[in-house]
Amino acid sequence: MHAGGQEFDPPTLHHKSISPNGCSVRVFCMQAQCCSEAFCFCITLSTAKENLLFNGDVDDPNNVAYQKATRSNLNKKDTFKVTDGDLNTTWKGKFFPSYIDIDLMDTYAISDIQLYFPKDKVIYYTVYGSNDGKNYDELYQTRSDKAKTAEPDKIVFDKAENYRIIRIYLEYTENESSAYLSEVKVHGEKQNTNTEELRKGTFEEITKIKDFEETEYAEPITTDETIENVYGIIDRTVGVEYRDWFTFEIAENTLNTNDYFELSDKDGKIHIKGNDGVTLSAGLNYYYKNYAKVQVSEQTI
Repeated sequence: MHAGGQEFDPPTLHHKSISPNGCSVRVFCMQAQCCSEAFCFCITLSTAKENLLFNGDVDDPNNVAYQKATRSNLNKKDTFKVTDGDLNTTWKGKFFPSYIDIDLMDTYAISDIQLYFPKDKVIYYTVYGSNDGKNYDELYQTRSDKAKTAEPDKIVFDKAENYRIIRIYLEYTENESSAYLSEVKVHGEKQNTNTEELRKGTFEEITKIKDFEETEYAEPITTDETIENVYGIIDRTVGVEYRDWFTFEIAENTLNTNDYFELSDKDGKIHIKGNDGVTLSAGLNYYYKNYAKVQVSEQTI
């Protein structure tokens, strides 16, 4: 090798084994004799370990929404895209309004939220926060007609807001019927609300839930209970005052194994006979439709 008219030997690669914190690692150094100081390019165990163990958003390590659980009322299989850390993926709902919830899995004192959308789209939305998944507080709303760019919408709170669930409620996309959201980033401090010592024992002991066979629900349903449930259909459809018009009977099919129902007049009442509660209900519906000329939906029954 020549430098400044002088000849030097090529750079040499040296290594040395060291044991920081009791773990072995080999450090490689490149030394060029033409330099007054040796330039060593070292890969240390601590740096390698940090890189291997870090499972957060590499582009935004403070993003607490990264890969957190998501859910939506539309296109449920793609909701993960809004917390996957990839700005090039986008969740798309078939229509608006629609929403996506991000469960941070703990309460955070949230300082800001950043929302990314596909470029050149005009989108109206509202952001809500919740701690129980039932009650939501409005945190932010926009009705801007300015098209989205590659930069995120930044929602900064003057005072940190304590929430576990963030809901993005997408209300309008200009000239389209679909809803869009590319990425949600949330920054804040974890409030450590789930720090109690884990309870020990079996699932049943911890939850105090009995085995099904030990509960009252394991008891067989009686014939009287079944018939009373059919009377309940009458109560819900035509009214309690008409339950005395009907009598019901459960009896096995003695001819074959098929389900069946029979309608007859017995003691001045409409008598419906069947092999179980389902066939009694079918017989009642048959009477409604073909004799009373009443159409009753399955939702009502």
